[in-house]
Amino acid sequence: MAAQNALAFLISAIFGLFIALLWARFLVEATRVGFRDPIAQGLFQFTNPMLAPLRRFVPSWNGIGLAAPLLALALSALEVLLIGLLYKLPGPVGFLFTALAQWLDALCWLVLILLLVYVIMGFVDRYGEHPISQFLGRLFRPMLAPIRRHLPPLGPLDLSVFVFSIGVIFLRILIVGSLLELA
Repeated sequence: MAAQNALAFLISAIFGLFIALLWARFLVEATRVGFRDPIAQGLFQFTNPMLAPLRRFVPSWNGIGLAAPLLALALSALEVLLIGLLYKLPGPVGFLFTALAQWLDALCWLVLILLLVYVIMGFVDRYGEHPISQFLGRLFRPMLAPIRRHLPPLGPLDLSVFVFSIGVIFLRILIVGSLLELA
């Protein structure tokens, strides 16, 4: 049983890394971070070999490539299949809902972890000169802008990150939890 659990952890860790990188690429394209950003360039160089064959067949929407989330979904399904083979494979409906839940859960966790790094970098790099600060600022500015417009200014406190993270956690519990219940 310990070997089975260790193998399941290894499968989850490896697939989780690739799924997170694909979701990160999607977020970078969706928020228009830009190709000149060094972190975005590294992300594009790492994910391009996986996405190049798929991009020929999967269209873009408003300049946002849909190949990355589609490949992330396929990897989530493969992860569920491999772990299911280790333990007990769910039925077809359970398989679909579990794969969708893990796919969306990876996006939620990625956003929450990046938000945490964004907040920490705000304290460490007060002037936003570090490449990670600049990258995360470009990534989250479009997502936080609608919240910032509706929140009153509180001096140096930025509650938009808190409100956004509460929203992400709420949606994660609601959507991912519902999908797992259906599985």
